[in-house]
Amino acid sequence: MTVDLGAKTENFRSLPWRRIAKRVVTETWDDDVFGRAAQLAYFWLFSLFPVLLIIFVILGFIAQGATLEEQLLHLLQRAIPPSSFGIVRETMSQITTHATAEKLSIGICTTLWAASSGMSAVIAALNKAYEVRDARPWWKARLIAAALTIALSVLTVIALAILLSGSKVGAVIGHKFGGSAWTTLWTVVQWPIIFAFVIAAVLLVYRFGPHLEDQKVLWLLPGAATTVVFWSGASVGLRLYLRYFDSYSTVYGSLGAVLVLLLWIYLWSVALLIGGELNSEIENAAAAAGARDAKRPGERSPGHAANVD
Repeated sequence: MTVDLGAKTENFRSLPWRRIAKRVVTETWDDDVFGRAAQLAYFWLFSLFPVLLIIFVILGFIAQGATLEEQLLHLLQRAIPPSSFGIVRETMSQITTHATAEKLSIGICTTLWAASSGMSAVIAALNKAYEVRDARPWWKARLIAAALTIALSVLTVIALAILLSGSKVGAVIGHKFGGSAWTTLWTVVQWPIIFAFVIAAVLLVYRFGPHLEDQKVLWLLPGAATTVVFWSGASVGLRLYLRYFDSYSTVYGSLGAVLVLLLWIYLWSVALLIGGELNSEIENAAAAAGARDAKRPGERSPGHAANVD
């Protein structure tokens, strides 16, 4: 199948998508994506509750009350598998009841360390996907991981604030412009905005995580969109499975809820890494087709560093 991008790199239609799909499957196996995702899930499970604590505190300042926190729990109940939500709710209740400024400070440090450790694992996996060797000093790579962790937290809080305050914002817009049509319009528009913030968070990881030179957003968008869609679908599938074929509690007892939560985080990790593999293979195909701003594996790292073994 021939590929002809011409002068415009925006034309994805002529890329060999069947070949790209096969390459993604092959590279996913060769790069041990599922094993690396398990490593990420381990790190991110440790950082989940400190992150939620910080989000609760920030939303508490925004709302000056318990409304947003209650809405956040309701949202988590819809996102997290039901058998795991009880653990999350009980743990967050215990944490917030006994939370102090000192404990919050410790929580922030714990979050940055655990989540940045997970982000460092993401960076290593993406470098493997792009076949580049990370030549950055360890402290610089760690700072980048911490900065990405903070940026993702900020974008997550903004997206949650838009989602949880959507009805209030819609009421204000309707009152200001004098019509229920504006309120309805905001109800529809808020979802693309939230989706855009989630995509932006994933794009930040793909753009600044791996050691790449002058990476164009064009080659990162397909993987970012695929990550969000894949994880959303996997979350829905997991909920349906647990609703009709829940065998975790039978086999693991009270530990089943914890394992389901870990599995939910694992699915997100798999989606994120597969998105990176997809971006790499799309750019490979575009570079082979002669796209000027697409790079081959050996050209992606600053100074054309040696490829990963």
